[in-house]
Amino acid sequence: MAIGGLRFTPDVTIDNCPEELDILIVPGGWGTRNEVKNVNILKWIANRASKTRLTASVCAGSSLLGRSGSLNGREATTHWRAFDFLRQAAPNANIREDVRFTLDDPIFTSAGILQESTWPCALSAIFSEPRSERSRHVKWNILIPTKTTDVEKVIFKRR
Repeated sequence: MAIGGLRFTPDVTIDNCPEELDILIVPGGWGTRNEVKNVNILKWIANRASKTRLTASVCAGSSLLGRSGSLNGREATTHWRAFDFLRQAAPNANIREDVRFTLDDPIFTSAGILQESTWPCALSAIFSEPRSERSRHVKWNILIPTKTTDVEKVIFKRR
């Protein structure tokens, strides 16, 4: 349960989750500090993340992606209080402290819980096919209100 009382109730568990997903969202929070040691969850995340159109993390959920190997060679971010935790969990990732979101296809990381309010816009823009100038404009103006070239480079990195 989130601090504000928001609660998510799953329809499936990792044991009966479909093999292929369009979107995998890895939540953050204090529980991630224990789960980075959970080999079963890390293997499950790595397996599913390798097959999704988009794998996204919220806050310290990026540390689970990192420990699973899903962030190797990729740019990623997290909540400012979790940068050291992410560095430990993802030593082969390029940790960005200067952005609130990264999209290093197909991995999307966000800095924290407040960024979730813009997720519908992010998902809409990310899944726009083909990636038009309009979808780039949506990402730029809604997700990243600061206008730095550095941020744009991270948001639009494609593999």
